Amino acid sequence: MEEFEIIRSAIFEKYNEGKYLESLKLVNEASSIYSDQDDSILYWKACFYSLLGQSKNAIDALKAAYDKGIWWSPRQFESDPDLDNLRNEGEFIIIKNKMEEKYRKASIDAEMEMVIEERDESEGYLLNLHWKNDNIEHYRKFFTHSLDAIGIGAIYVQSSQIMSSRGYCWDDKAIAQSEVEKAIVNKVNKIRAMCGYSQGANIALMMSIKYEKDYIGIMPALRDTTIAKMIINQKAKYRFVVGELDPFYKACQENLRYLVERGFDAKLINLGNIGHSFDRNFDLKFETTLQDILSQ
Repeated sequence: MEEFEIIRSAIFEKYNEGKYLESLKLVNEASSIYSDQDDSILYWKACFYSLLGQSKNAIDALKAAYDKGIWWSPRQFESDPDLDNLRNEGEFIIIKNKMEEKYRKASIDAEMEMVIEERDESEGYLLNLHWKNDNIEHYRKFFTHSLDAIGIGAIYVQSSQIMSSRGYCWDDKAIAQSEVEKAIVNKVNKIRAMCGYSQGANIALMMSIKYEKDYIGIMPALRDTTIAKMIINQKAKYRFVVGELDPFYKACQENLRYLVERGFDAKLINLGNIGHSFDRNFDLKFETTLQDILSQ
């Protein structure tokens, strides 16, 4: 697992505990080491400074991001309560409007993208959908080791729905499903399982139901059992990989109970005391889960 993701996990652990000053300290330490992660680091700085009532520092972080060519969509600004303390600041409105213009221009030519990794042809493929505000080049790095070890190929699909200068989302579910179906149309018979992280895991679950495939949901952003109630395939396996501090942990438990009570092959793989992020042991746990899915 990349060291930056370990730091990300630590930052959000403090954040979930309401320890914003400690979170900010970790962010500042990371900023001197991981200059290639400025899109995350500068946004976190803006959020934590905002939460701490330091509006000028928060806006300076957003300005620094813009100067580096980093921007976020209007949806991100409007939906994030961490930025509420900035909303009436004139400079915040100016920088938000500048970023919105960047977003509009980028959205015009945005298209779905796909990467196919070939390994052992007899093993087929794992469909894997990124989490919110990510891209396939970054996302696929988390799975390379596990997939190499098992020898299964992978199909990664990147949404056309832009969220930032480097990230994409699956907010419009109809568009998301249409794009994924288009991407896998010629490979669907060779797909062994559908997988995704967070928001991508929800779309993957919908795809697994439609195409009657096994499913691995990595920290799926489930809020209730709405999607699970659509499942009818008793032969498929359903695995929920999630930590106890994840905000969707209880919903995953609820989905697990619903499926198990109705005789489905469903399991929850507990990642332990972590929130909505990868941890150091993810590779091993994912590899074990995938082997379970692929076993007859």
